[in-house]
Amino acid sequence: MNIFITIPDFSRHGGIRVIVEWANRLTRWHNVYLHPLRSQTDPSWLTIAPAVKVIDHSDALGIMDCLIITSPHSIHFQNRPDCPDKVFLFMQMAEHLFRPDDMAWRQACTEFYTSKHPMFCISA
Repeated sequence: MNIFITIPDFSRHGGIRVIVEWANRLTRWHNVYLHPLRSQTDPSWLTIAPAVKVIDHSDALGIMDCLIITSPHSIHFQNRPDCPDKVFLFMQMAEHLFRPDDMAWRQACTEFYTSKHPMFCISA
């Protein structure tokens, strides 16, 4: 299976580390493509398995079997015509708390929270 995972960027925080670790482990059974929306951040603080394909464009989405959206930053991917049938959301926390006064961010968070796709999380 080809799995496409979106992340905002490679900034230094635990959520990105968790996502990269999942990507690393999924390569045991699947082809994994990791797509940072902002690729200019340095991923050298992470150990990314050689089998994980880091791609800075989303053109490959059309050949994917599964999409994992890991942040409201990329919720718009669920509406793309080339979006695969299998879509999952990974929520780490109440994302809207990051920027409570940013109305565009709150709208993206609302779209993320109310998506029709299954959501999983690792935090209560």
